[in-house]
Amino acid sequence: MIRKERTRILVHCSKEFLRQWAQYFEQQEPFHVIEEPKNALTMLRMRESAQHSLFYLGEVLVSETRVECRTVIGIGLIQGNELEKSYDLAVIDAACNAALPGVEELEKALAQEKQRQDAAYARHVAGILKTRVKFETMDV
Repeated sequence: MIRKERTRILVHCSKEFLRQWAQYFEQQEPFHVIEEPKNALTMLRMRESAQHSLFYLGEVLVSETRVECRTVIGIGLIQGNELEKSYDLAVIDAACNAALPGVEELEKALAQEKQRQDAAYARHVAGILKTRVKFETMDV
C-alpha cells in the first residue's frame, strides 16, 4: 500500500483502531522516541487560482511525533490536539517502513477500514445531495 493512501486512511480511523495496532507493533519490537508528542503550528500554503501564485492562508495547530525502530524513523503528524493519535501514527509508520511482521495484516485491516470510510463518505454526500436545489424545476 502506498504511504500516502495508508496515512489518509489511518488519520480518519478511530483512536482505538490506531492504539490496537500501535500496541501490536510495540510488543514485537522496541521503539525509541526521538521527538516526544508535542503541539506545533504550521503554515497552511494555498495556490491562488487566477495567477497560480502561492500564499500562506494561515496557521494550523498540529500534533507531531517521531519514533525509531530498527534505525528507521516513523513520523506521526495530525491536525489538531491529538497527541496520542500522533504517537500511534508514528509507531505504525515506523513499523511499515521497517517491514515488521504483521504489516500484511495491517494492510488487510486498512483495506476493510477504507471500504467503511468510503461508504460513510458516500452516505454523507448522498445526504447533502438530497437537499440540493434543482433550479430547472423552479420554472413555472
